[in-house]
Amino acid sequence: MTITDQEIARLRDQVRLLTDRVEISRLIDQFFVSLDTRDDRPFDDDWARSLLTEDIAVSFPVGHHQGIDTLVQVEREAMALFGPTQHLTANHLIDIDGDRATLRWDVIQTHNLREPGRDLFVSAGSYDGEAIRTAVGWRLRYLAYTLAWRTGQPPVDNTAYQQELKSRLGGPQTLPGATEDLK
Repeated sequence: MTITDQEIARLRDQVRLLTDRVEISRLIDQFFVSLDTRDDRPFDDDWARSLLTEDIAVSFPVGHHQGIDTLVQVEREAMALFGPTQHLTANHLIDIDGDRATLRWDVIQTHNLREPGRDLFVSAGSYDGEAIRTAVGWRLRYLAYTLAWRTGQPPVDNTAYQQELKSRLGGPQTLPGATEDLK
């Protein structure tokens, strides 16, 4: 049996698609593992640039942030509120269109609070996102977390935290894909 050039091209495209999916799934896993192993690698520019685009935009229940420098600071401050954590991701749905990928996955996040005697803070939900192929590989460009449920109390008052972030970041921001100003 002879393999035609067309068949080789089709196989090459399929291998590229599978390779891209594996790289993006690994990127998602690396992001969340880095949150849990933060003592091994600090939230700094090298950390951020290995995972995120410069214009990263995120939407969490506690706030909305844009830009790699802002996210580095937010992650540093947020994760300092917790002792050991574990983030489990599953069901990575990855739709690739050239150098852009639309993402969705589920997550369960378990947080030990630093304050003695406090219960665990556990939340679960899903992320929607976007990854972009860059010259140095795939990077996350947009993340939006939708909370499905939680148990325990977070370590901060949500309203006060959002107000403090809003004042520090200079007021409402608009994220790519957002339908309104984030207030």
